[in-house]
Parts: sequence; structure tokens; C-alpha cells
Amino acid sequence: MEQKLALCFPLPPFAEATKSQSSPQCMETIQIKTKCVLYARKSTEDDDKQVMSIEAQLFELREYARRERIEILKEFTEAKSAKKPGR
Repeated sequence: MEQKLALCFPLPPFAEATKSQSSPQCMETIQIKTKCVLYARKSTEDDDKQVMSIEAQLFELREYARRERIEILKEFTEAKSAKKPGR
């Protein structure tokens, strides 16, 4: 059975310190921002057996990241068959 694999790998969050201009004491606020890399894989050369194309997988992952306000650093794709040795 062929499977699709599309993942969003979250990376450790980092803190951004910003000075608040509205506060008389200019207190610093910390914002945590999540970053990730995307990975989409086509597991077969037969298009009729593949559930989602790489582009469709990336579209879904990009939409998820947008909804969750996750910054995408890089996208990785792979098109390999598990049946071939040395993949």
C-alpha cells in the first residue's frame, strides 16, 4: 500500500524582545514565534496510486502554517519509491 507523507516540523520557538511604547516604564514584552520546515513526499511513480500530489501536500501545509501563524523557513520535497534499492 502506497502512502503519502506530508509533515510540518516545528522548530524550537525563539523569543523576540520588543519595547512597549505605550507603557511609561517601557517594559519589555516577549513574543514566542514558532518556525517550521515543510516536508512533502511522493511515494510512488504511479500518479493514480498517489493520494495527494506534492504540490497539493505543500498547499495544505502552507494553509495550516498560515492559520496557526507559523513561519515557514524552508520546504523540502522528495519523490522516491520504497520499492527501489538504494533510495
